[in-house]
Parts: sequence; structure tokens; C-alpha cells
Amino acid sequence: MKKGLITLTILIAAALFSTQAIAADVAKIGVIHFEKILNGSSAGKVTQKQLKEKWTELQKKIDAEKKAIQEMNLALERESLVLSPEKKTGPRS
Repeated sequence: MKKGLITLTILIAAALFSTQAIAADVAKIGVIHFEKILNGSSAGKVTQKQLKEKWTELQKKIDAEKKAIQEMNLALERESLVLSPEKKTGPRS
């Protein structure tokens, strides 16, 4: 009888401790503040600098393309008075 009672007590204690361990794993939630990491860490600052440089480079390319398109549009408008209708519409496939 005492052995059965001791075994039962050990099983109950083991069940209580195991459920606490399982519940502790489920309840852990991590939160990451990316903005804080980027602004605070040296690697984040280096990355931001690289991204800003790349952005500036791409913006310059876009501006150059935009200017070229505007110039071609102005040239087309100037020449449209003397172009034949076929040349105005361009080649058709």
C-alpha cells in the first residue's frame, strides 16, 4: 500500500512539473524592434548608409531618363508639323 501511494505521489508530481515546463515553452513570445536595431547598431547604420547611396544612384538614373524622354518629346512636337502621317504614327507590325 505504501509503495502504491509513493508511486502515485511521484506520478502526480511528475505530471505537475511536466505541464509547467510545456506551458512555459508555449507562453514565451519574442518581439523584435527592427527600427531600433537599425538605428542603434553599427551594422544597421552601415546598411542604412548603403541603401541611401544606392537610392541616390538609382534616383539620378531615373532623373536622367526622365530628362531624355522630355527632350525627345519636345523634339517630336517640333518636328510633327513637317512629318508625314506615316512617320508620325511610326512603323506598324
